[in-house]
Amino acid sequence: MMNERNVPFGLSLIYGLPGQNLDSFKRDIDHVHALGIQEVVAYPLMLLPGTELFELRGTENVVERPLGEYGIPHVVS
Repeated sequence: MMNERNVPFGLSLIYGLPGQNLDSFKRDIDHVHALGIQEVVAYPLMLLPGTELFELRGTENVVERPLGEYGIPHVVS
């Protein structure tokens, strides 16, 4: 509907979700572009307190590392 009304918009994606891999993320990007969305921003997954994903911290399936200038933990694997 946004495209039909010529309303400019973008989309934000999170990468690093459980079960996601490079191929699935590329498919997501392709799908977004096929919908006509040209502005896409991607952010790494952060495990925030109070969320179900936060409970995965420290398990063998989730690896966090501090990233960026402030060393904020993000999922890297």
